Amino acid sequence: MHIIQKIKYAIENDRIVPFFQGIYDNTVHKITKYEVLMRLQEEDGSYLSPYHFLEQAKKTRLYEKLTKIMIQKAFAYF
Repeated sequence: MHIIQKIKYAIENDRIVPFFQGIYDNTVHKITKYEVLMRLQEEDGSYLSPYHFLEQAKKTRLYEKLTKIMIQKAFAYF
């Protein structure tokens, strides 16, 4: 239950953050695309990886909200 409250708080306080990770293409020897990774920013400024909260989010309606947030933030960035 604690992690669900943490996710709700992060959504309400805009603490779901996209991290962009380059994908390196060995044939052309450069980054050719990026993937967007979700992180939950804690109150102390540290980041929580989805490993710690995604399974719980999938069991609730929070997963859909997290997905929409990430899509919106990724498009806003680009």
